Amino acid sequence: MKSPSILLSIVATVTMTFGLSTSSVHAQQCSADVNQDHNVDGQDLAILLSSWGKSDGSGGADFNSDGTTDALDLAIILSAWGSCGPSWATVLEWEPNAAVVTDATLRDAITASGLPWRIRDNATNIEMLLVPGGRSRHGHAACSVGFMRGQQRARVRG
Repeated sequence: MKSPSILLSIVATVTMTFGLSTSSVHAQQCSADVNQDHNVDGQDLAILLSSWGKSDGSGGADFNSDGTTDALDLAIILSAWGSCGPSWATVLEWEPNAAVVTDATLRDAITASGLPWRIRDNATNIEMLLVPGGRSRHGHAACSVGFMRGQQRARVRG
């Protein structure tokens, strides 16, 4: 195996050559979370290193899908190091609370997004919930007083 200083030189060269920017890496950040614990850390790095040089796709650490676990994948994992949550917010809950989101289909849609369900903006301390794209009815139920005929459904773009 090559020495760590040579590997770091390769990673720096690959990063500069292929221009991995923070925005492109942020989009790949959770895909670098091999064990899906919402953190890119030593456990994910160990999985990558155990898959090093493999070209059969086993191990799940071929992040750039070029068929081989190599220095490009190492550059991606090192650039994504840390929490998978947004840098501008603190993740309060990754999974939706079943007592709050009682609809199982909606809970599944929130979970499938791969995004945290509840966060707090670090600058304003405003808490936010993830609302998946789709349609919903706002206002009173049809049987309630004050229901307006022809009430339109609001579309949330996702």
